[in-house]
Formats: sequence, structure tokens, C-alpha cells
Amino acid sequence: ELQTNFKKQCNPHRIAQAKELDFQKKWLPSIRSKSHYYNTNHTELRRGKSVQLMLNKIEDMKTVLNQSILLVLHNQENQLTVMKQQSDDMKRDMKVFKKRVDVLQVSQQRKKELRYCFLSAFGIIIFYLFLSAFCGFGFEACRVQN
Repeated sequence: ELQTNFKKQCNPHRIAQAKELDFQKKWLPSIRSKSHYYNTNHTELRRGKSVQLMLNKIEDMKTVLNQSILLVLHNQENQLTVMKQQSDDMKRDMKVFKKRVDVLQVSQQRKKELRYCFLSAFGIIIFYLFLSAFCGFGFEACRVQN
């Protein structure tokens, strides 16, 4: 209730000014003195033990990350080399396989042609034997007489 009465009696602008003035009285001198001290003594502060320890840790972390990145890149390079070698081996195997397939196709084609030749010869022989059964081996019975 007291706070609501105070807000009704005082202007919000005046309340903001009072808060700003209170901040300036309490904290601004301390902030100014600390920033002035840092600005004038920043080299000595930078050389402090805790700061130097932190900088050393950061440098160690940088070297560890750098080594990790180099290892990852090296592993990827090795993997690419292995994959390229596998690809070359597969190409070589494919060429050998293709040559074997071509030789096999030619062999199968020759076997097929030879089979047709034997079947044709067998068919001709059967036809000759069939005709010779009716006409005789010299075809005397089937010849036309003049």
C-alpha cells in the first residue's frame, strides 16, 4: 500500500532519475576506479599467475585440437587412398571377368554351331538311310527308267 501511494504521488520519470542517481552514487566511482586501474596496469594484470595459467591451458587446448584435426585429415586421406586402390583392383578384376565372359561366349557359340553341324549331318544320314530303305543303297529302285 505504501509503495502504491508513493507511485501515485511521484512521477515515474522522477523515480527513474532517482534510481539512476542512486546508481551513480553507489557504483559509478567503483567502476571508474577499477577500469582506470585496469587501463593503466593491464600489462601487469595480463602477466598474473591465474591469467598466465589460463593462457597456457588455452594453448595446450589449441595444440590438442590441431593434432586431432591433423589425425582426422590423415585418416581420411588414408581411407581415400584405400578406396582408390580398391577401385583400381575392381577395375582390373572387371576387365579380367569381361575377357573371360567374351571367351566363354565365343566358346558357347562354337559349341552351338558344332551341335547344329552334327544334328544336320545326323539328319542327312537318317534321311539317306530312310531313302535307302525304300530305294536301296544305290537308289536303283527310285530311278526313272528311260
